[in-house]
Amino acid sequence: KAGMLWLRNRKNERVGGVQPGDLQFNQTGNTNSTGNALLDTLLGNYRQYRETDVDKWSYIRYSQVEAYIADTWKVRPNLTLDIGVRYSHLGAPYEIGNTLATFVPSAFDPAKAQQVIPSGAGAGELRPGVGQPYNGIVVGGDEYAQAHRTPSDPLAQNLFRNLPRSIMDSQNKFSPRFGFSWDPFSKGDFVLRGGGAVYYDRLSLIAVTAGGNPPFSNTVTLFNGNIDNLSSGRLASFPVSVTSINPDATFPTTYNWNLGIQKKLPFDALLDVNYVSTQGRHLLRRPDINQVTPEVQARNPSVNINALRKYQGYTSISLWEPSAASNYHGLQTGLTRRYSKDLTLSIAYTWSKVLTDASSDTSGVENLLDYRSERSHASFDRNHIFTATFVYHLPFFRGQEGLFGKLLGGWELTGLIQAQSGAWLTPSITTATGARRPDLVGRVTYLDPREVQTLMGGNNQPVTGNFYFDPTPGQLFATPPANRYGTSGPNVIRGPGRHNWDVSLFKNIKASEKFNLQFRAEAFNVWNHASSRNPNVNASSRDFGTIADAGSPRLIQLALKLVF
Repeated sequence: KAGMLWLRNRKNERVGGVQPGDLQFNQTGNTNSTGNALLDTLLGNYRQYRETDVDKWSYIRYSQVEAYIADTWKVRPNLTLDIGVRYSHLGAPYEIGNTLATFVPSAFDPAKAQQVIPSGAGAGELRPGVGQPYNGIVVGGDEYAQAHRTPSDPLAQNLFRNLPRSIMDSQNKFSPRFGFSWDPFSKGDFVLRGGGAVYYDRLSLIAVTAGGNPPFSNTVTLFNGNIDNLSSGRLASFPVSVTSINPDATFPTTYNWNLGIQKKLPFDALLDVNYVSTQGRHLLRRPDINQVTPEVQARNPSVNINALRKYQGYTSISLWEPSAASNYHGLQTGLTRRYSKDLTLSIAYTWSKVLTDASSDTSGVENLLDYRSERSHASFDRNHIFTATFVYHLPFFRGQEGLFGKLLGGWELTGLIQAQSGAWLTPSITTATGARRPDLVGRVTYLDPREVQTLMGGNNQPVTGNFYFDPTPGQLFATPPANRYGTSGPNVIRGPGRHNWDVSLFKNIKASEKFNLQFRAEAFNVWNHASSRNPNVNASSRDFGTIADAGSPRLIQLALKLVF
């Protein structure tokens, strides 16, 4: 068999900003202040006014073509093969007016860099008239495609560098797939199955909707003026943040394979046991390539951080890059019993592990010089997941005849049982040069959060509370020196697991041939078990290690439904 899919997609969205204007009233640094922020508001004496020059919209378009051919080959009565291949043309998204802009490090000229006032009056502001505002910015395409959306700034006319209008190229991919099913004993009660495939994913649209970057969106800031004459305030320019994408990026790739058995058991039960592996490559993440290292900050404690950045004129430069990887290995088991003798049962258990260096496509990198330190458990990794569902029709008075039949017949009991390991959590600590991961100096000692204890908190003071782990300073984490990163990786604390029972009792009442009533009594968290929420993992906090809240308590609801 064969098939084909052709898509042309369009997405129009507002980029954002503060186009309507944003006013802030406070007395700090406000030379027009009366000393009272409320009175300043009434008089219109603003501390800061910001406004984006345009209400920017992006009109994104992209195409996608998928074609496949597959065949199911019955080699023998007890052996079947599935073989196929898919071709994918993944069109890179573009903007119809050619208003996608990205930051390209090789296009940045340090000799033309803007300068940030390092300290004193105006610290953090840009020096007026110094440097090129769009240094390093490259616009996709070779010209602006719509005259009415062309930036008026003459400097914006020279930002084309032979990049495609989509910044990155469209890509063509081939995805082979293979699977087999083998009944080695030819009895129909035992089957061995396996297979593998390659999958490709297009880049998230948010990764390419860079229409909010300069020169297409600029924000003006005024200080210490009055709303009756906005321009009376002092005009100041600041470094800007940009979102960038690597023009050489490839599309995320997933390799999947599995091997398992399926066995019929007595009592109409079916057992499934499968090994499943998924390997992610070229996965997206978003490091800040303009970060300042703790060493540089520590050497320059009185200098504004934006004056220390590599690419002057910018604050953060968030670069979407497909440089992350992930590995999943899991044993997935299931036991199902089809409806028989009034009972339906399904049980599933998964034992698995996920390692990655980016838990999501917005994950950053704490130290640009050490990408390897980001590899750890995924934040969503759950080593153990158990789920069971059941439906039991009470076996008496099925016909609901007579008074006792009406009262005692037609009852149905259902339930959902869930239990799983907790999420992995990343600790943080505050240092003289900012917040980062701490030094890991010991092993996590987990405690029973149901007990109230008094321990030394993150501020070296005794704290009484419900502790999930021992927070004693120096036993688990320590504050790293101001001039380096901590030694702890991400996701080194396993959060609390959870288990929950939801039970429902239904009664189906045959009122007549056309009308039926259903009474429903449903209890969520029927045993009222307290599932702890995640603990405080800020090692500088007084409440480090404590849990302040639990999950939802038992909830019971009753309902009567008429079916006709």
